[in-house]
Amino acid sequence: IFGNSIAYDDTSECAAGCFAANPGVVPDYVVVDWTKAPNTYIFTGKDKHGSEVDGLYIPVKKAYEMWSKGGEFMKDDHGNYTPIPSGTAKAGLYWEDEPGLIKSVALQGTGENAKIKVLVNKLKEGNAVVSYRVNDTVYWTWHVWITDDPTTNGSTYHLGFEKDKNGLPVTDWKWMDRNLGATSANFLGNDWHKSQGLQYQWGRKDPFPALAHKDGTMYEISGEVGNMRNVGAVYTTGSTSVLPVKYRGNLYPQDNTGFDTPNGNIRYSVQNPIHMIIPPLYVKKYNETVNNNEEDMFVQNSGNVWYHQRRTTWFSKQKYRNEFSTDASKNVAWDLWGDTRGGKISDLNYPALAEESKRYAMKSPYDPCPCNWRTPSYYDNIGSPNNDNNASPWGRIGGANDVDTFTSNPATSSTRFPGIKIYPGLGYDFTGVSGRNLGLIPINGNYEYYPNYVTINRVTTSGLVTPKIVYQDGSSDGALGSSTFSVGASGSGPWYGPRGLGYISDPGNVKETANNFGWYTMNSVSHDGNTHETAGIRCIKDPNNAYMPAVFETQFISTPNEEYSLATLKSWAKDPNSYVEYTN
Repeated sequence: IFGNSIAYDDTSECAAGCFAANPGVVPDYVVVDWTKAPNTYIFTGKDKHGSEVDGLYIPVKKAYEMWSKGGEFMKDDHGNYTPIPSGTAKAGLYWEDEPGLIKSVALQGTGENAKIKVLVNKLKEGNAVVSYRVNDTVYWTWHVWITDDPTTNGSTYHLGFEKDKNGLPVTDWKWMDRNLGATSANFLGNDWHKSQGLQYQWGRKDPFPALAHKDGTMYEISGEVGNMRNVGAVYTTGSTSVLPVKYRGNLYPQDNTGFDTPNGNIRYSVQNPIHMIIPPLYVKKYNETVNNNEEDMFVQNSGNVWYHQRRTTWFSKQKYRNEFSTDASKNVAWDLWGDTRGGKISDLNYPALAEESKRYAMKSPYDPCPCNWRTPSYYDNIGSPNNDNNASPWGRIGGANDVDTFTSNPATSSTRFPGIKIYPGLGYDFTGVSGRNLGLIPINGNYEYYPNYVTINRVTTSGLVTPKIVYQDGSSDGALGSSTFSVGASGSGPWYGPRGLGYISDPGNVKETANNFGWYTMNSVSHDGNTHETAGIRCIKDPNNAYMPAVFETQFISTPNEEYSLATLKSWAKDPNSYVEYTN
């Protein structure tokens, strides 16, 4: 009766199960699917009417809905939901990246109807994550993004065929003017060093701070997580050097998630949002035998060339959700961020799939973007060589499978984008570029997994090795993620990993172009990534906003100015300026 909502999967809230209404009947009660509520809230100091505000409320109902009916990945490994128990509930500041950014965090109300009251220091900008705990266990966290309005001046560039879930054309397409978490839209001018935004492992709702700005200065986060700072920062008592890293499964003596299933690791990630989760890694040197337990493995051949034998994810040993060795066209990729076809094959060149491939699905419960915004999708997850660029939300209109490299030699440099401005080590400016007006794309670096193809030769023995993940390249390269996970299909691939936009603006790398100009390239057809190395997110206006409940809109807080009597002010003026403390 209420459409495709998952709110009543178990029918426990329908006295006799759900039933079909008579034709033409309009329900007088709208079921709100709180699993679709946002994971991020924007605070600019003003509400949508321009009135001054001092904070916001975050309903905790999403947490209760996710743990009681939030879809298959929120069930335990036995297929059962484990609802949030009764007990002592509290809200807290999980972390903030600017000291004193959040004035206070308090829980108002009880149970699933409670709200978290967050008051903000309006003199500062930055990012914070607030938590909801019961009996001291984290059950959900929300990102609070304090910045000037990122929704008004973004690019409207798009390919033109995008549709909503019902096949209606998208007529108000828009990008945010900056990466999610950035407090500056411009990589030039004031606060240019704060334009890179936060980092995300594919499919996760929670951000990871880089702990370093674009100018090389470092910062720390603090809150319930303690104090965490960049590995290159000077150590001080009470601070740790890197974000916590956990290994999927149980193969290491310590720091394991304890799970190899998507359910176990996704639930673990929800309750440990600051933990970066990475897969185990084996190494097999030439002529040696290694049992890799179906995990990732680097293999050395007789020519001393290394190749990656198997791919897994941060949440599962399985390469895909469903993999068919005999018919790759039946493969189903993972879908955690709301892909257009839910991970099934999408292809603009195949008429039977083209229409659905253009339709945006409803926003995922794990999507990291704020209310009314979402992560962009690709319209092709198999890599058809004739339309790859045209299937990318960042792609060139009418483009084919092209990767653009810019050099100092006009004979070898891309000429497709007259007017593009490239700022070495800073970013790309597509403002006004015909056929690809993407606006400003800053270099944002990423967390990279080691050992990789560059460093694998340093490994001296075969067997299980301990990988690490490190933030780097904040002044040379970066990426933006999408909701689409590539899947191998006959004649193309086998592709694997999240699709996204990759770019390099590296003035110090002269090896790739054999000149002193540096290395500059942009790739919107990228397939071969992985889920554990991070990317930034550039949100788009949700094509399905018309189908989202208005109750998800942010409720802001206005507090009246305090007024004191003249007598009180005079009494304070008489207070001393110095105090004596006796020690014995």
